[in-house]
Amino acid sequence: MAKQVSFIGFIVKTICLLIGVAIIAPISLIFIIDPTDYKADIQSYLTEKSGYPIQLNGDIRLKLFPWIGLTIQDISIPQINESTPHLFSAKELNLKLPIRNLLAWEFKLDSLTIEEGHFYLVKEKDGSVSWDISKSNKNTKPVEHSESAQTHTKSASPTLSFSISLLAFKNGAVEYIDKQKDQIAHLKNITFHSEDFGQALRYPLKGSFDFSLDNISNKKPLYQGKASLNGFIPQPKNNQFAFEDANTVIHWQDKSNNKSHVLDASLKVLAKLQDAIILSPLSAKLDGMQVNGQITFPLTAKAITYDLTMDQLDLNALLASKESEPSAKIVPATYVPTAAKQKKTESIPDSKGTIKIKTLIYDKINAHNVNIHALTKKNTLSLDPVTAEVYDGTVKAVVNKALDADAPLYFKGNFAQVNMQKMLTNLSDIEQLAGRGNIQFAFVQTPNNLSGTTNVNITQGAILGLDLDYYLQMAENFIKKQPISAEKNNAKTPFNSLTATLMINQKIIQNEDLMILSDDYKLTGRGAVNLNQNSIDYDLIANKIYHDGKEHPNALPLAVSVKGPLNKPQVVPNVDLYMKKFLEKEGKKQINKQLEKLIGIDNEENTGTTGTDKSPEKKIEEKIEKEIEKGLKKIFKF
Repeated sequence: MAKQVSFIGFIVKTICLLIGVAIIAPISLIFIIDPTDYKADIQSYLTEKSGYPIQLNGDIRLKLFPWIGLTIQDISIPQINESTPHLFSAKELNLKLPIRNLLAWEFKLDSLTIEEGHFYLVKEKDGSVSWDISKSNKNTKPVEHSESAQTHTKSASPTLSFSISLLAFKNGAVEYIDKQKDQIAHLKNITFHSEDFGQALRYPLKGSFDFSLDNISNKKPLYQGKASLNGFIPQPKNNQFAFEDANTVIHWQDKSNNKSHVLDASLKVLAKLQDAIILSPLSAKLDGMQVNGQITFPLTAKAITYDLTMDQLDLNALLASKESEPSAKIVPATYVPTAAKQKKTESIPDSKGTIKIKTLIYDKINAHNVNIHALTKKNTLSLDPVTAEVYDGTVKAVVNKALDADAPLYFKGNFAQVNMQKMLTNLSDIEQLAGRGNIQFAFVQTPNNLSGTTNVNITQGAILGLDLDYYLQMAENFIKKQPISAEKNNAKTPFNSLTATLMINQKIIQNEDLMILSDDYKLTGRGAVNLNQNSIDYDLIANKIYHDGKEHPNALPLAVSVKGPLNKPQVVPNVDLYMKKFLEKEGKKQINKQLEKLIGIDNEENTGTTGTDKSPEKKIEEKIEKEIEKGLKKIFKF
């Protein structure tokens, strides 16, 4: 099976063919008076050598002495599959050369100009392309040369030297239709100008063009802009063309959000025909963001490769353009989406490479020394791994996503030895938790939901603004009927370890296993945070740890419930737990006896039998609850 040439290779080869026309036509002028008489022979020769059916449809006009001025009109290469009128067409090819040099077999072009050269390129849905050389060769029949043409070919001649002083491409265009992506690209007003082409070791090239990208089906514009470039082209060697010291400036507008962008790049381009186009070294600035490195675009089925470095990547600035788009409708957590219409997946070229970023900014996060190993294969993106330094620690993650708008995003990894106070303060304005944390996470994100688990392990930390040991001692004093202000509040609770597992789904964060351990206490917790309602419902229980080797059956835990809106939750004592604790210790009979002395319950009230009277047990519970709340108010001051 013949190898499919890229459209870039086809364009380069076509330009070379036009130069070939400029070489062959003037040589024939030495032997003839009317160059049009030999137009068929020139056309046949070029067709046989190139494999493309070159057509010279117009006249060949000649002007002699002291310069040879030649104009070849209406040059074209017809389409193989007739999806467009021509594969290539040019209105005119003009050249000017000194006849004195031509007679000495020095082909020294003073100028060669291609006017209105248009390329029409098509990629079908099955992947076949209109410029495929193999198809062209099959459809091209052997050409029989005229006798005069054969005579001229066989005649001996000295070695021909070749140079061009000026090469120009005026008002050209490229139309590229990609039926697989349902897109059409236009390059218009293409103008290139090169001086001393073929004489010096390097010859300058300047040019500019307009471009646009549109959707074929709905005719919706996607991108539109202008580009200019200049640089130097060294003499081609071994089928390699280069563009050195190149500078290009591209201005374009994203029609989806009317956001304008500017790319200013300096680079060296090395084009290896039938192999690859290499941009190395590359130094580009996109909207003020600097990128350095190299990129290789293969002209075969191989993957694009790259190695890029950046001083800073500000994702907030890049994503700011989305603010101008209509905001997406928020889907409630209880909403069950119906079957949506499947969106067409666009094929993305395979690629692989590395990206190194000194500083990455996203939301409030500043990550440093970011290293990304990326692979795009079969329309799936894999970042494995992504590593960075963040919050005085490190993060390592793996990200996978099929490149489809509705495909889920999978990411997992871990934070190691991060400063939790810096992290929580930066992300959530929470300053009350300090320590070094290790966090493992695994999530799946879809357009309507984020679900997954997070395991947190913090060592040698502290809860700031709260002295649990102080409140535990107050609770113990309360149960012993001792003064409750004996201890000093240090507003800090050191701990040895904190562990918790967070389960996230439908914007609800649940936790059943919070545990904080220190030398003096053990704290456990469970509850949930509902981000749909911005509310919290969480229970905490702290127990004092004694080191005297004795049992403490009367020890009272510190139990609180955190409930209400996230921005202003209410912290209240867990009265149910305290009542249960009292009932477990005393028993109902003992409580009834003690209540007569402690809180003065009238025995006659306890024996009331009217339908509206409360039972003795109910009255006892109410009295206990009031007494507990009275004491706890002194502890929690609520």
